[in-house]
Amino acid sequence: METDRDVAKIKKLLENYIKVGGFPEVVVEKEDPIIYLNELYNATITKDIVLRHNIKYRKTIRDIADYILANVSNYVTYTSIKKHFNLGSEHTAKNYLNYLEDSYLFVFFDAFSFKAKEIKNLRKKLM
Repeated sequence: METDRDVAKIKKLLENYIKVGGFPEVVVEKEDPIIYLNELYNATITKDIVLRHNIKYRKTIRDIADYILANVSNYVTYTSIKKHFNLGSEHTAKNYLNYLEDSYLFVFFDAFSFKAKEIKNLRKKLM
């Protein structure tokens, strides 16, 4: 039987997990979670995206990632990314968003519709 003290301890552990995550460097090695997560984010963008896909405009892909991070759970379209970041085409915007998703930084969901044909035309939701 769980006591109030047990429940409070579990809630505290969950709150800590939500704040700092479960990376061994943070949990075991006691590294600063803010510094570690920033380094991991930057390394992912640089190594997994910019270098792997030979992206010429490094600042643009970083700006797009930062924009998405600041607008989590909002809708985004390839057209809106193209316009906001002055990209040459929607194809480039689509590629950049696919690179970000392929690196597991973000997950995009199609807006819901019962009609499969409409799903292609609907905006994507950031998660």
